[in-house]
Amino acid sequence: MGWGKTASDSDTLPTTLMSVEVEVGSQSKCQEALPTYKSANGPEICSDNSLTPGKDSCQGDSGSPAVVTDSGEAKLVGLTSSGVDLSNPGAVDCATKNGLAFYTHVAYYLDFIEQVSGQSKDTFTSGSGRGDSSSNEDGGEDNTSAASGMSPRLAAAAAAALAAAGSLLVL
Repeated sequence: MGWGKTASDSDTLPTTLMSVEVEVGSQSKCQEALPTYKSANGPEICSDNSLTPGKDSCQGDSGSPAVVTDSGEAKLVGLTSSGVDLSNPGAVDCATKNGLAFYTHVAYYLDFIEQVSGQSKDTFTSGSGRGDSSSNEDGGEDNTSAASGMSPRLAAAAAAALAAAGSLLVL
């Protein structure tokens, strides 16, 4: 979800929380903008605007969550970071047909988050962040959304869900 611009040339921001579904880009295309890009399982996740024309994150969305839905549960996989238009790398345009967007892959950094925060990564991948580890009917973890007022959680299966889903919902 984000409160960023809905068009590159706009000076106004939305008055309602926005979201958009984008597709994960190929390794080769994402490496055109970021040669060190490995895959959606590496430090960054890349979306390719040509797969979802007219849809993208934009200025003001940085830090917003990128999620996948797995078995009806939204799972945080990334944080909106940056974008580039391959046709015009210096431009600050959004939703261009040759654009790519990059998201910090949160699960990739769980060990770092644990080290810096002093909190066990289990705090972020199970339970509500309040010490519980409840389960749902199918034996999976009960995923609590940030909107409920509880701590957002990372799903241990988020990388697999991302690979299977192939798309991100930039909230």
